[in-house]
Amino acid sequence: MGAEQAFPRPVTRTVDLARYAGTWFEFARVDSVFEPPGTRDVRATYSIGPGGRFDILNQAIAADGRLLEWSAYVCASFNEHNSDFAICSADGQRRGRYRILELDDNYQWAAVGGDMNTVWILSRSTAPLPEALLDALTNKLVLKHGYDVREMGVTQHCAVPPPFAGIRKRAEVTRSTNSVVYV
Repeated sequence: MGAEQAFPRPVTRTVDLARYAGTWFEFARVDSVFEPPGTRDVRATYSIGPGGRFDILNQAIAADGRLLEWSAYVCASFNEHNSDFAICSADGQRRGRYRILELDDNYQWAAVGGDMNTVWILSRSTAPLPEALLDALTNKLVLKHGYDVREMGVTQHCAVPPPFAGIRKRAEVTRSTNSVVYV
């Protein structure tokens, strides 16, 4: 898709990045190259790093049980509301856009998107979101933001969070996605 691609509008109220920081669990997504079918226990941890840089650490378990981890940071902001960003990998290469489309007033859930093929519903908890809220969010993603959510599925989370720290033996860098796979 070229420069003519229409993008969804981000939220128009200002996002407090200090409140947005912390761990978010992926509740639902449309599968993508970054998260193929079967990827589970997906979480993203956002933090304010050196010099005020907004850092992102994504962690997940692949369908074959491997730990996946990839990091990035916000390298540009496209609006004054802190809701539309360019994301860069650790090597400084731009990897995509991140738009906060819908956000709970208490920062407990969010709907975010990249291009028109990537969209996620995030929650501060692995507990299921109320069905009425999920219906309202998916309706907004379709009607307000133009996403096709027919392929959206709920992300599986184990009852016990996976031990992300301390199980790393050998790392392989996957250059095409700038991710680190621990085997």
